[in-house]
Amino acid sequence: MDVEARIYLPEKPLENVWGYGEVTVEGLFTFQVRLLNYQKESGEETSFVSFPRRKVQGQWEDVVHPNLELRKKIEEVVNQETGETKIITHYE
Repeated sequence: MDVEARIYLPEKPLENVWGYGEVTVEGLFTFQVRLLNYQKESGEETSFVSFPRRKVQGQWEDVVHPNLELRKKIEEVVNQETGETKIITHYE
């Protein structure tokens, strides 16, 4: 599966957003992503890829629904693009 990412890392991260960009799947479908930090209950800080969402009747709903295989590939490509290994996989 061909997945490409263009990630931008601002000099000054905005609150919990430390990066943002676009992901393209198979050269056919492009969508925006954000790289977010959060703190686990244990106090450990970690990051994840946030996919597009929209607010409908006061509640947030996902717009992009990658399956497990695609989600893992996106996380792998984003890690390579940023030179980081701090993107966690939530679905293992």
